[in-house]
Amino acid sequence: MGIIFFVSCTTENLLQNQNSQNSAIIELSKRWTINNSDSLVILKGVQKIDWDNAVVSNTDKGEILEVPLILKNNLKVSYLETNNEVNNKLLFIKEASGKLNAYQMMIATKDKISSTDPSLSFSNLNSSFDGYVAFVNSSNKTVDLLPSVHRSKPSLTGREIESCTYLVQMYDDDTYRIISLLFCTYGGGTQANHGGGGGGGGAGAPGKANPCDQLKAQNVNADFKAKLLELLKKTGLKIETGYSQNMDGTFRQLTNNGNDELNFAINATTMGFVHTHLDSYETGKYNSDGEPEIRTPIKMFSPADVKSFIGLINNANRNQSGFDPIYGTVITSSATYTLKFNGNYNDINQGLVFNDALNSQYKNDLLKNGLESGFLKFLNDNGIKGISLYKVNTDGTSEKKSLDSNNNIVTTPCN
Repeated sequence: MGIIFFVSCTTENLLQNQNSQNSAIIELSKRWTINNSDSLVILKGVQKIDWDNAVVSNTDKGEILEVPLILKNNLKVSYLETNNEVNNKLLFIKEASGKLNAYQMMIATKDKISSTDPSLSFSNLNSSFDGYVAFVNSSNKTVDLLPSVHRSKPSLTGREIESCTYLVQMYDDDTYRIISLLFCTYGGGTQANHGGGGGGGGAGAPGKANPCDQLKAQNVNADFKAKLLELLKKTGLKIETGYSQNMDGTFRQLTNNGNDELNFAINATTMGFVHTHLDSYETGKYNSDGEPEIRTPIKMFSPADVKSFIGLINNANRNQSGFDPIYGTVITSSATYTLKFNGNYNDINQGLVFNDALNSQYKNDLLKNGLESGFLKFLNDNGIKGISLYKVNTDGTSEKKSLDSNNNIVTTPCN
């Protein structure tokens, strides 16, 4: 007697239907990507869209497809000034009506986690998630698809700060160049990039903002004011102190290479610097008559400071981040001065050699003409155009210093 096996086709049919549905959303998403490759800024840095590891799920928002993105060599997404691990995905949501919506999905975590890890899937992210997640739609606007998910943000200032996320190219020395601004957050809100570039004044273009308005805003900023007050108390030391500031508003303390020399490293997101020039002090050495040697630093920007400021201008031009935010500030016991750039990049003398001869010329200009007149004459004589000098008063007001045709100082208060 033969044995008859009864096989149910129901499970097999369900699996076939599910596979068919999965294939449908994957093919639909592939077609969208081919036809809309310029819609999401992140795609310009992608080496491979990893369709082989795509994951399909169903949520109350519709059918979900998540596709890991593999960036080109030496490219990464830089989230704030942190070492957070960042995973990037394409996220497709197919609504019941059949409409397909596409997003960049960025997930930043403290620990390195594979983008294919189930814990990082859209449907598994929940209120216990310890990290940061952001979504950018095909109009390059950030949207909140998971309002219940906890988003922890590092804050070096103890308060909500402006922070931006970039696509960057990394170099072997750990410096990097901004390829594109992806999006920024402002006090809890978000704003995405709409043009693919870094924004601000283009190559060679002068800054558009009024430097007086910028200084007024800077001088009432709580973080900047705190740094000013701190450094004002350190002009009596025997070593310079100072900070660099990043585009996201955070500060980094500068290291000291000697009594009157700070190590100012510039990366793609450096916006400016603020530092001290010291009062006269005894060096600890004595002359042949047994008298103490007195060092008398100049209470004005040095040629090295000018070189650093030109470095900031070059950096902004290279990264297309705009000239308007750039500044350099020197704090002395006599006065505080700030440099701003509102000229044309192509007018800067890039061939100027900063050496001992230039330092001697600078000292002679200051001895002959005084601090403010001598400094401005030094800039003019060496073809350093477009850099403006502002004096910042103790009450927070500012005034521009310039020269008339007779090299006399003209003071123009900022209103």
